[in-house]
Amino acid sequence: MKLINNRFRVKEPIKYGRDSEAYIIKDLHDKEKTKVITIYKGCRHKKSIDYFIDEFKTLASVRHKSLLRLEKFDIIETINLKSSGSLDYYFVISEYLKGKRLSDIKGSLDLNTSLKIILDVMTVIDYLHFRGYIYKHVSPCNIYVNKDFQIKIKDLANISSDFEYARHDDLTEMFMAPEIFHSGSDLTKYVDYYSIGILMKYLLTEEFTLEDIDKDSFREDFNLGPIEKAFLISTIKNLTQKEAAFRDVRLEDHVENIKSVFKLDYDHDLVKEREHLVLDTKLIGRDEEVRYFLELDKYLQDANKKYSGALLTGKFGTGKSKFLKELAFRLKMLNRSVFHIKGMEDSISNSLDISSLLRETFKTAPNEIIHKYRDDFSEILNKESSHDLKYTALDEKTTQERYRIYNRVASYFADLSLEKSIYILIDNLDHAHNHFLNLINYLIFKLEKHRVFFIITSLDPVFIKDDSVKRKIISMIKNDDIMFIELENLNEKDCGKFIKSMMGVNIDSILGLDYIPQKFFSFTYRESLGNPNYITHIIKEMYRLGQLYMSEDGRWAIKETDYNQIAISIDENQAINEQVKNINPHEYRVLESIALSKDYSNRRLLMEILDLKEEDLNPIIESLINSKIIEETKDGSSDVLFINNRELKKIVDSRIDYNRKTQLRQKAVDAIIKLYKDDYRPIIQELTHHLANLGQLEEALDVLLEEAKRQDNKFSDYSLSLWEDAYFLVKDKENDKILSILDTLVSIYRIKGYTDIAIEHAVEMQDIAQEKDDLIYLVRAKNHKIGIYLIVNRLEMVEKLTGEIEYLIAQHPDLHEGRIILLTNKARLNLNLGRLDGIGSYLDEAIEISKTHEIHRHLGNIYNIYGLYMYYLGQPQEAIDYFNRSIRRFELENNIVEGIKSNNNIGNIYLNVYGQDAEALDYYEKGYRISSKYGFSRASSAFLSNIADIYFNRLSFKQALRYYERARDLADDIGDYKGTLISNLKLGLVYLRLDQNEKAHAVYKYITIIQDNEPIVDKGTLIVYHRFLGSFYYHFGKLDRALEHFKILAHITKGVTRQDHILARAKILIIQVLLNRDYNREKMDKILNDIQVFKMNNFNIETILRFATLALMHDDRAFAKKIINIVDRQGDLEKEDLRLLRDVVKTSIYPTIVRLRAMDKYKDKVASNETKLYASIKLAELWSAFGDISRSINYSINALDNILKRSQTIEDKDLRYHFIKRRKGDMVKDRLSKNIEIKFCKRIDYIGLEEA
Repeated sequence: MKLINNRFRVKEPIKYGRDSEAYIIKDLHDKEKTKVITIYKGCRHKKSIDYFIDEFKTLASVRHKSLLRLEKFDIIETINLKSSGSLDYYFVISEYLKGKRLSDIKGSLDLNTSLKIILDVMTVIDYLHFRGYIYKHVSPCNIYVNKDFQIKIKDLANISSDFEYARHDDLTEMFMAPEIFHSGSDLTKYVDYYSIGILMKYLLTEEFTLEDIDKDSFREDFNLGPIEKAFLISTIKNLTQKEAAFRDVRLEDHVENIKSVFKLDYDHDLVKEREHLVLDTKLIGRDEEVRYFLELDKYLQDANKKYSGALLTGKFGTGKSKFLKELAFRLKMLNRSVFHIKGMEDSISNSLDISSLLRETFKTAPNEIIHKYRDDFSEILNKESSHDLKYTALDEKTTQERYRIYNRVASYFADLSLEKSIYILIDNLDHAHNHFLNLINYLIFKLEKHRVFFIITSLDPVFIKDDSVKRKIISMIKNDDIMFIELENLNEKDCGKFIKSMMGVNIDSILGLDYIPQKFFSFTYRESLGNPNYITHIIKEMYRLGQLYMSEDGRWAIKETDYNQIAISIDENQAINEQVKNINPHEYRVLESIALSKDYSNRRLLMEILDLKEEDLNPIIESLINSKIIEETKDGSSDVLFINNRELKKIVDSRIDYNRKTQLRQKAVDAIIKLYKDDYRPIIQELTHHLANLGQLEEALDVLLEEAKRQDNKFSDYSLSLWEDAYFLVKDKENDKILSILDTLVSIYRIKGYTDIAIEHAVEMQDIAQEKDDLIYLVRAKNHKIGIYLIVNRLEMVEKLTGEIEYLIAQHPDLHEGRIILLTNKARLNLNLGRLDGIGSYLDEAIEISKTHEIHRHLGNIYNIYGLYMYYLGQPQEAIDYFNRSIRRFELENNIVEGIKSNNNIGNIYLNVYGQDAEALDYYEKGYRISSKYGFSRASSAFLSNIADIYFNRLSFKQALRYYERARDLADDIGDYKGTLISNLKLGLVYLRLDQNEKAHAVYKYITIIQDNEPIVDKGTLIVYHRFLGSFYYHFGKLDRALEHFKILAHITKGVTRQDHILARAKILIIQVLLNRDYNREKMDKILNDIQVFKMNNFNIETILRFATLALMHDDRAFAKKIINIVDRQGDLEKEDLRLLRDVVKTSIYPTIVRLRAMDKYKDKVASNETKLYASIKLAELWSAFGDISRSINYSINALDNILKRSQTIEDKDLRYHFIKRRKGDMVKDRLSKNIEIKFCKRIDYIGLEEA
């Protein structure tokens, strides 16, 4: 390796081996400076690479004179001018220090030099703690010393990797605190204190390995006095206490004490060291959006594009460009081709056009492809020199000519995408030329079948000035083939992380919190409203003005103790307050009208309100804009004027007298009605704001409700805002419309998963209905509460409320809607209690009443419940029919959103009954897209869980884990008891498959407590409950207990969930064989036939391969052959586990030396521990039979190692015992012992499990 990425010339290796590879290099792009490059290999160092992708920017921002600096983390694209191809290699560039390790020069150091090194280490480690990092590997091997005895410790990236992979020598291990070896990730900064204490012993004593030191321990040539020795003994003992809590003296105090006792001239300025802001922080608060794009990338690699592109919009300062830059980096780290261009306002040389896009691609495109399209592109690119490409505008070309060029550009990108996926990232598309917008629209359409994906950012259309650009952006938003995301401001939690990051503190660590005033977080969030740009401005301004400063003790502090007195102008113009004083009367009159608006005004309104002509108003507006008093943007054909500084707006508002204010508000109402009578949507909040402040509540309410009822989708954010505005208008007031408003609001909140606020409003609705004696709304309120209590599993409350409704209907039999609600809830309750009797009659009667009295609003839900009922009766096709009726009913009511429940249920049938996971995935992903789009957290959680089920059945457990975790977190957030319970149980199943034994045990303890306190009765939850417990006991070797649960599972899933039913029957047969009770080929054959009825997934294939292993145990080779023939008909197996299991079975059926040797190819392949164990045991047996005792011994050792390492992760002794017993540890030991005796003529006794 001589040249990396055409930039880094390799001089010599520093280390080269299996676990670590680093070189001294010359950076050809940086004056040939000498640096260090460390290579990371994707297959071997995945954890470190993932960590660097997330954190390298922050790690590189940590700068200290005694820390080797980090410069760059990237992927290796070329080696020696050739493409790296499939090599999954990454690199870290760090500073090079010409010198030696401290471990190499220890003996040559005098006392003062040794003490200075100790102080240098203390100060750099203290600084790292201030920044929120624990070093963990302080040792002489990681401290570099130059000829002037200046030290630098190893950089943070490589040291984190050393710790991750336990990459340290024996010397470093002696410096590691004892808690490192047993505390897992729960380490504190005191591990570094311990290491520094050992370092002091290392440099100052004769023998640092001795635990106790006394006055005779120190080096004689240092000539230490008794006071100095006593001081050092005390200091070292404090730093090396076995209990971390007792290392209680701060490092900065140790530094001062050492300086004082030894009278050292050592300069250490805490303020100078720490008073730096970090302006280029990592991306914060967008984890979900980034994760979603990375999920989309997986689909793109599988040639299964969900969308042709994505459009992200947002207001000023929400971080669109930073987000796109992060995506570009992450996609590049996945070895994708990323072309990233950015539009600049009022820029000619760097504007967005065809030229800038092509120029970006030419940097990496293969020469043969560029040559292929050279003549086509010559029409728009004139090559004036080897480095200059000049853009030729297309304005003069005909439409036909332009689209011919567009078509060639599309073909060019299609050719580029043949080698690997392409991402075209376009920042600030709102700054593009018109023809470029047409080109992008054309390419998105033309390349929809290719591995090309567009990610575009734009300003929110409401702020775009150019009408034609605005129309095109809105068209993109409405395009179903383009995913639309709106970037909002940060929430308060993420705002706090952003502040920590800017002030140099690791956001994932609690270490730095003590260094920032806690009130500063809430103050900054309140003032900025979470806008990243404003947060940055506030912090920079307070720092510039000296309000935010670094105190002498090394902590950030605020000069003004009363935060209310801090005046920071958000509009970044410190002269604004002075300018306001000097506003002339004409300008102030205009400013008053803008200040009275809720959010903004515009020129048309102001002319109408103030009776001004355009030529009189425009100079006033321009003057106010130039003075930074107001801001202007575009809203369609009209301008938008607003005061961005809230304090200024309040001050101007407060100075207007009552009569003048009333007059201006009435004029504003009249003007809005006159100008917007055909469409209030752009300005409805301004209209209702003025009406409400004039005391005209009924008029304001009518405007809101009429607009709300016109909305096609009542669950949209706009619709919800209308209903909420209406509610706040009538809250605590006598108004007949309050019940209707609450009814709609609660239904929206329930669907969106806002459980707390839904129950609060439902209670309010019930109280008002009782007070007004409005029976139908009283029943609806109780119905809403029933729906919420079903979500949180409060079945006793459901029964109570159902009884209350039944009593009410008995008193008022003509309350037909109330009776429909009663019957529906009786059916729902019985369904949740697992009582199927009577459900059909309840639902039939409810449908009959609905049709007779033309009350259709409940039919969608009734049909959905009927579908669930048929499903549990074991009639899946009838269930699908009812679910489709439900969907059609909701569509008739223009309520596609509530139909997603039935989409989910149909998906469940395709997955669990018919085993058609691709069809199920289509339903789940459609439902997830709808629920995510409209913010329905509960539905999103269910869909995530179901998508995870599919990955589970494909044996893709890590993918399943991610989806289950997201489903659980969503369910937790919204208080969905059932969703949380099921997600935790399913996570337990994944933990078992991934051998995360303690996590699985934690789920077991969790579910045991749940079941003891509140027994599970819901059938769907019971199925997952018994599947988990059966799998748990099976995994840990308690086969009798496992058998109990799988028998129950087989009973309750018969005719309900095919997948679970087959699993239960299969496990029963497997366990009975393992218990030496029965080998029933006939029953296995029956399951084999049942599995083949539908397309087999990986889970089914694994199941029948397990049958083959049982057949081999009983020398039933014919049945094993039959199974192998079925498996072979499935084609190539995608999972390494299945290939290994299949080939072991094949080799056992047809054992030959050639076949056995061929099994060696699996040595370094990734497979599950359980499959590798079976393979090792079986291959040890086969090699022994063929007389190759050495190979048999190796495989037996592998099997024992497998069992030992896995059992060590199990803390519960009883579980550990049964875990080993089920895996026949004693049998493996016995074969190993006998083979060793044969091979070496020496008998080795072993301790059996029972004896141990």
